[in-house]
Amino acid sequence: MATELRTCPVKLTEPERLARGHEMAQCEVDIETLKGDRATTGRSIREQEKRRNELGHMLEVGTEPRELACTWVPDYQKNVFNLTRPDTGEVVDTRAMTAADRQGDLLTVEATNLVQLAPPPRSPKGEAATPAKPKRSRKTTTTSPIATA
Repeated sequence: MATELRTCPVKLTEPERLARGHEMAQCEVDIETLKGDRATTGRSIREQEKRRNELGHMLEVGTEPRELACTWVPDYQKNVFNLTRPDTGEVVDTRAMTAADRQGDLLTVEATNLVQLAPPPRSPKGEAATPAKPKRSRKTTTTSPIATA
């Protein structure tokens, strides 16, 4: 007689049921861990692809974006402010001057052109001293030499 191995259902004993239950729970934990890893791996792949594309573009055009400390420079002829690059002086942005901008600039220009006067001296109490009034000169009447002649 020949024998053959065949897979057939066999009733589980209680210890086998507990062992299979623990194994099933461990499989569930492993699946969730792998799903998390897959999400992390997918995110990492997308980040690397994005960086590769950025680098390819930089190599193609020969430039890369960098932050520069640009300066707003007034252009009074055109009534605008120009944002200029520090390295090339190129204008990268322009905005119109407001009335406050123009007024503020006038005051700044006038202030730099004027000689600053010293503030009035302080009185001992910390209050500003009242400036002394100039003394009036007394008019003296003189007779004209023509009138006496």
